[in-house]
Amino acid sequence: MRARVRLMDGRPAMAGSTPPGYNCAQARRRQALRDFLGAMVGVSLGAVAVVVLKDLQEPGYPVRLSWPLWVFLTGTQHLHPVSMTSASAGAWIQYALVWALMGAVAGIPATSRSNCMRTSVWMGGLVLLGSLTSALLLDPTLWTGDRDARNWALFLHFVAAMLASGLSVPGWMTTATLKTAITRRQQVPPPLKIETVCTCGAVFKSNPLVCAYCGRQLEMGAAEDEWEECVGAVGAGHQD
Repeated sequence: MRARVRLMDGRPAMAGSTPPGYNCAQARRRQALRDFLGAMVGVSLGAVAVVVLKDLQEPGYPVRLSWPLWVFLTGTQHLHPVSMTSASAGAWIQYALVWALMGAVAGIPATSRSNCMRTSVWMGGLVLLGSLTSALLLDPTLWTGDRDARNWALFLHFVAAMLASGLSVPGWMTTATLKTAITRRQQVPPPLKIETVCTCGAVFKSNPLVCAYCGRQLEMGAAEDEWEECVGAVGAGHQD
């Protein structure tokens, strides 16, 4: 389905035309940056939540890392499903809730469901990158071992991270539904009818600028008000 493009004044653009000043490539880059930032915020929040819930401490990295960095690396390592292989049912529920929270937060800046899907993929990639970095810092021999075994492990690590990112779908679906409901509630309802009445008695089912019968210039709302005043004055004269 092709996206509907609107001009700067809100009017829809004609099919096959490009509105002046609209740069498709720049709009795509801006949207991709919005998706990435949303994923980054969601993964960072999820990493902090995992560290707090599990009361994790800084692991024995070979170099001293700042608090935000080791929290991100350790948190993403525990957000990866590899760390949940021997977890209980309660831990899995907590794990799924954290991912749903990540999706709900990451879906706030998204503008459509397709953007939310890309944000989920970004979150899976960030968790994959952070967990691999943490694992290699803790055990550098994982990279220098057998090449075939390493490549197979990287492939499985990637697949598991992408599957885990699917747990964020309920979160961003909830956010998208709430945003749609709020947007529809804030929209101004369309008028019941569009009608312009000139002082000469002509009635138009639109808002013309000039009366086609008497040539009088019409202003939106002015003709109706003057007509109502005339009718009211005539009615008052009959009563007298």
